[in-house]
Amino acid sequence: MKRILQRIFFPALVLILMLSIIALAYGISVEKKSMQPISVEKKSMPPNIRLDPYFHAPQDREDVIVYFKEMPSSIEEFASSYGVTPIFVKDDIKMAAFETSPTRVPGVTSQKTKELIEQISKDPLVESVKVDTFMFTDKKSDIKAMPEVITPEDLDKNGTIYSHEVIVGFWRFPPSLEDFAAKYGGRLVNLTEGDLNLLTAMFETDDMTGFINNVSKDPYVRYVEPNIVGHVC
Repeated sequence: MKRILQRIFFPALVLILMLSIIALAYGISVEKKSMQPISVEKKSMPPNIRLDPYFHAPQDREDVIVYFKEMPSSIEEFASSYGVTPIFVKDDIKMAAFETSPTRVPGVTSQKTKELIEQISKDPLVESVKVDTFMFTDKKSDIKAMPEVITPEDLDKNGTIYSHEVIVGFWRFPPSLEDFAAKYGGRLVNLTEGDLNLLTAMFETDDMTGFINNVSKDPYVRYVEPNIVGHVC
């Protein structure tokens, strides 16, 4: 009986020890691997994406908008005297825009443009001058003097929901928005700081189609459309 137990017990004990050693060795190997740093493949940024906070899109330019007391006899000569390039002229409201630099950094006005603004503002023909932030900055944009018009009928075709108000964007504000509204049968809605910055205003009217048709003929108007529900002008 004793020999039988020895034959069974000792081989079993040896097997258990061998399995324990294998398990221990495997555990140490796994632990070492988990402690090794993970290798991450480095990928270069696409050429059109940059992390530079001063990165500017190549189609953006820097320009200034000039409002005149009296239009110069020659816009080209006026531009040449300040070393700028005319990009938009609207004689009927005494306004013009001039490129000061072929590139623009959003949110930053170059020293050159600051100096030009100071110089141009002293011109006796000039009422005011400011740096443009959105109207003519995109060189690829097709600038048209005629206003963009969206009518209620246009939105009805697409099933777009709109309110009874009308949004008007201006090249420059008329002398009085209240008089402008009264002239075309509308009422000015509260003017916000955002409206002032974007040269827009909202009007209420009892005849939306008639108001839009008449307003679209005004030389100060850049675009006009019904106030689309959920749209922020």
